[in-house]
Amino acid sequence: MRKARLLIALALGVAALVVAMVSLPQTMMIEANAAGVDRNPKAVTLLPATSLSSGTSAVTGSWTYDMQNYDTATILLQVTGKSMATTETVDIYLQYSPDYGSTVDDIVHFTQVISTAVNTGTYVVYLHHGAAGVADRATDDADGTLAANSIRNISWGDRMRIKAASANFGTGDSLTFLVKGYFQ
Repeated sequence: MRKARLLIALALGVAALVVAMVSLPQTMMIEANAAGVDRNPKAVTLLPATSLSSGTSAVTGSWTYDMQNYDTATILLQVTGKSMATTETVDIYLQYSPDYGSTVDDIVHFTQVISTAVNTGTYVVYLHHGAAGVADRATDDADGTLAANSIRNISWGDRMRIKAASANFGTGDSLTFLVKGYFQ
């Protein structure tokens, strides 16, 4: 009988603990980074569906702000349409500004989209906010110069954007794509 009472008391105690955990306020689930800044995961469209064609050789997206408090990012380049002849190329960059927009530098240069190779599909890049020292934060204002298929593990500052440039586009050539980012 004593064992039965003990088991009932234990079961009631576990049930009360489960109820207490379920009823925690939502604010208790917000994560804080090393600096103690509250943050929630952020999903952003870094560049909405965009078409490059013979009349548009380059496009630069708007800045996305308040990125400095996130530690990781998953960036998706979705190439949704392609009509290119034989010598066309498109270079797509993820860029940041370490100094609130005064200078621009590349973080990622996606695989170069060329007329004979890359087809439609989704290309994924995983980034981790670099443990930045002085050298990591230095910028050479290298806007659109990072080698194709490259990633720099650096501290990415407070803002990001997408830049795309095409070369040798002729009449009828086009590329349609968009870029999304998921930050934590």
